[in-house]
Amino acid sequence: QLIDGKTVALAKGQPYRVVAGYAADLEYKPENKTFYDQRVGSPLVFAQDTNNIVEISSNQVVVSATSGKRTQLSYEAAP
Repeated sequence: QLIDGKTVALAKGQPYRVVAGYAADLEYKPENKTFYDQRVGSPLVFAQDTNNIVEISSNQVVVSATSGKRTQLSYEAAP
Protein backbone atom coordinates (compact mmCIF):
# COMPACT_ATOMS: atom_id res chain seq x y z
CA GLN A 1 0.00 0.00 0.00
CA LEU A 2 1.30 3.45 -0.93
CA ILE A 3 1.48 6.47 1.37
CA ASP A 4 -1.70 7.95 -0.17
CA GLY A 5 -3.63 4.76 0.62
CA LYS A 6 -3.70 3.34 -2.91
CA THR A 7 -3.00 -0.33 -3.40
CA VAL A 8 -0.91 -1.41 -6.36
CA ALA A 9 0.00 -4.80 -7.78
CA LEU A 10 3.61 -5.33 -8.76
CA ALA A 11 4.83 -8.05 -11.09
CA LYS A 12 8.39 -9.27 -11.39
CA GLY A 13 10.11 -7.63 -14.32
CA GLN A 14 7.36 -5.00 -14.77
CA PRO A 15 8.12 -1.43 -13.65
CA TYR A 16 5.56 0.48 -11.60
CA ARG A 17 4.42 3.52 -13.59
CA VAL A 18 1.99 6.30 -12.83
CA VAL A 19 1.08 9.40 -14.89
CA ALA A 20 1.91 12.47 -12.81
CA GLY A 21 0.78 14.96 -15.45
CA TYR A 22 0.66 15.81 -19.12
CA ALA A 23 2.37 18.33 -21.37
CA ALA A 24 1.32 19.42 -24.85
CA ASP A 25 2.86 21.05 -27.92
CA LEU A 26 0.32 23.41 -29.48
CA GLU A 27 0.17 25.38 -32.73
CA TYR A 28 -1.81 28.47 -33.67
CA LYS A 29 -1.47 28.52 -37.45
CA PRO A 30 -3.12 31.90 -38.25
CA GLU A 31 -0.19 33.63 -36.47
CA ASN A 32 2.37 30.89 -37.17
CA LYS A 33 2.98 30.34 -33.44
CA THR A 34 4.09 27.13 -31.77
CA PHE A 35 4.02 26.54 -28.01
CA TYR A 36 6.22 23.64 -26.87
CA ASP A 37 5.99 21.63 -23.63
CA GLN A 38 2.99 23.51 -22.21
CA ARG A 39 1.43 22.46 -18.90
CA VAL A 40 -1.63 23.38 -16.84
CA GLY A 41 -1.38 27.05 -15.90
CA SER A 42 0.80 27.99 -18.87
CA PRO A 43 -0.24 31.30 -20.47
CA LEU A 44 -0.67 31.32 -24.27
CA VAL A 45 -0.87 34.66 -26.07
CA PHE A 46 -2.54 34.49 -29.48
CA ALA A 47 -5.44 36.12 -31.34
CA GLN A 48 -4.86 39.29 -29.34
CA ASP A 49 -5.85 37.53 -26.11
CA THR A 50 -4.18 35.69 -23.26
CA ASN A 51 -5.36 32.13 -22.74
CA ASN A 52 -4.45 29.82 -19.88
CA ILE A 53 -4.33 26.05 -20.03
CA VAL A 54 -6.78 24.78 -17.41
CA GLU A 55 -6.72 21.05 -18.19
CA ILE A 56 -4.62 18.56 -20.14
CA SER A 57 -5.61 14.92 -20.46
CA SER A 58 -4.39 12.10 -22.67
CA ASN A 59 -6.56 13.33 -25.58
CA GLN A 60 -7.72 16.88 -24.81
CA VAL A 61 -6.47 20.36 -23.85
CA VAL A 62 -8.84 22.96 -22.37
CA VAL A 63 -7.87 26.64 -22.56
CA SER A 64 -9.63 29.58 -20.97
CA ALA A 65 -9.40 33.10 -22.42
CA THR A 66 -9.37 36.22 -20.27
CA SER A 67 -12.86 36.87 -21.66
CA GLY A 68 -14.01 33.71 -19.86
CA LYS A 69 -14.54 31.65 -23.01
CA ARG A 70 -13.33 28.05 -22.70
CA THR A 71 -12.19 26.03 -25.69
CA GLN A 72 -11.64 22.28 -25.80
CA LEU A 73 -9.01 21.00 -28.22
CA SER A 74 -9.15 17.26 -28.91
CA TYR A 75 -6.22 15.39 -30.41
CA GLU A 76 -4.66 11.97 -30.83
CA ALA A 77 -1.71 11.66 -28.48
CA ALA A 78 1.71 10.65 -29.79
CA PRO A 79 2.98 7.25 -28.63
